[in-house]
Amino acid sequence: MRKCNNNPEHYSFVIDAVYEQASKVNNQITSLLQKEGIDHRQINNINLIVEEIALNICKYAYPQNQPGPLEISIYLQNNSITLVFKDQGKPFNPLEHKAHQISDEDDLDDLIPGGLGILLVRQIARQVNYSYKDNNNILSIRIDLDAETSA
Repeated sequence: MRKCNNNPEHYSFVIDAVYEQASKVNNQITSLLQKEGIDHRQINNINLIVEEIALNICKYAYPQNQPGPLEISIYLQNNSITLVFKDQGKPFNPLEHKAHQISDEDDLDDLIPGGLGILLVRQIARQVNYSYKDNNNILSIRIDLDAETSA
């Protein structure tokens, strides 16, 4: 567990919303969190969130072959991490998207695509917020570092 002072440490990555760049940023985030002493289970959870949200933005936010900017910000403070994803793609609130209800009997291969990622994010995160401001989708996800959450 990492203990931070009262001022949040802030890191920001701005990339073109394409898979290759999103994957590289996820690797950089992993290195950053390891240097900050974040528990490997929490790093895995954060990687899942970054991968899911960033890849969905790459796939759906912008017209095909016309990627726009994707900003991923990380705030470390008081035993929590807040991830903020910001893009200028078409407005989309993933929290309004109907998430799948999954039971132990479900075969994941048979489920209809869509909604599983945000369900996973909601299970890992303490808080998830969406806003659309100044032509930007802004998705903010807070993860408590002392929580016993694992995907």
